[in-house]
Amino acid sequence: MFVMIQKWAQIIICLTGVLLLNPVPGVAQKSLKYDGVDAEVAIVTAASSVGGVDLTQFKERGVIRYRQPEQREDQVNVANANDIDLSAIVEMVNVIEKDNQQWYNQQTGNQKQRAKQKGCIDSFLLSCSDSLIVEEYFADSSVDEPHFQMSITKSILSLAIGIAIDQGHIKSEKERLIDYLPNVKADKIPMLARTITLEDALTMRSGIRLEKSEWKHEEVTIQNHAALILEQCEMIQPGSVYKYQGIDPELLSHVLYNATGCTLEQFVAKHLFEPMGISNYSFGKSECGLTKSAAGMHLTSRDMIKIGQLILNNGNWKGRQLISATWINKATQSHVDNGKHQYGYFWWQHTVHVGTNDYLVHSCRGARGQFIYIIPEFQSVAVFTSYGTRKPFELLETVIVPALIYDR
Repeated sequence: MFVMIQKWAQIIICLTGVLLLNPVPGVAQKSLKYDGVDAEVAIVTAASSVGGVDLTQFKERGVIRYRQPEQREDQVNVANANDIDLSAIVEMVNVIEKDNQQWYNQQTGNQKQRAKQKGCIDSFLLSCSDSLIVEEYFADSSVDEPHFQMSITKSILSLAIGIAIDQGHIKSEKERLIDYLPNVKADKIPMLARTITLEDALTMRSGIRLEKSEWKHEEVTIQNHAALILEQCEMIQPGSVYKYQGIDPELLSHVLYNATGCTLEQFVAKHLFEPMGISNYSFGKSECGLTKSAAGMHLTSRDMIKIGQLILNNGNWKGRQLISATWINKATQSHVDNGKHQYGYFWWQHTVHVGTNDYLVHSCRGARGQFIYIIPEFQSVAVFTSYGTRKPFELLETVIVPALIYDR
């Protein structure tokens, strides 16, 4: 009798915990502070290598004055913003430079120790109406240097899944995950795992629970990776509770590969990057040999601007529809509300408050301060790359959006 009472007590506590965690469907109370730029937690794949600032290449800009971005052969339109009052933006750029120099001067120890330090913004770009009007590089960065993107990789995976659906390789995001994982035996995985949809994984609501300390595996291959994850995981009801994790995109990477015969890198190279003139990039590799999809991609800041403009133009690039507007809308709309920030299909959404007005911002975000902000109200895209700061959130609300309002 005592054992039975104890068991029921455990069940009640468990259920109560779930209710407290998720009193409103889709709202993840446990993740209120999460903003998309926390440190990567790699469980079922290798951690991404990002490195630190190369202090031997750390440049001193001095006083920065406005200059038109350079016209290059990379499909990025540029424009002179002299007829727009960007004084607040130019002031912000100079503050970034001043903060970076202060940070640099505070570093101590030998070069090896100092190179591990982080904290500075190393690029800022701004486009309006499909033209790049501000382009600034700081610290050790340059126009031709691809920068680690971390979780922005997930957002690119979302676009790839959308293209695969547009092309008919995948029926829809409502399909079950295991229907695209032929090496997974349904009778060997939890019952709830059999019901996970692609949409559940795209919104970080797969219900999969697997701690790093519990992840045990033999030699991982493309053939057994997904099965190892699903056979060892615990499960809660798919679609019910949001938990940001790398497992969901890693499983979708398998779905993309099985549906198209291409890795994520191969697929986006052909259907996204090549048409957009993106050639200076790299991806990491997952432990199983597929493209690492939770993080690991490197892009230049100008190519990040292109991704933002593609979203702003509903999947159209220079008159060519690379991704359907339907998918762009689904991917960037709010499916999960975790408090201050909303989440779509590996894309973020939040509201910037200026005065009495609210302005919608779509974004993709990566650990250590990588951002592509899309601001539809002003047909603008803002890009930041960083070595460990959340300050771009503040700059977006206190400087960039107010400047765009004023220039309207």
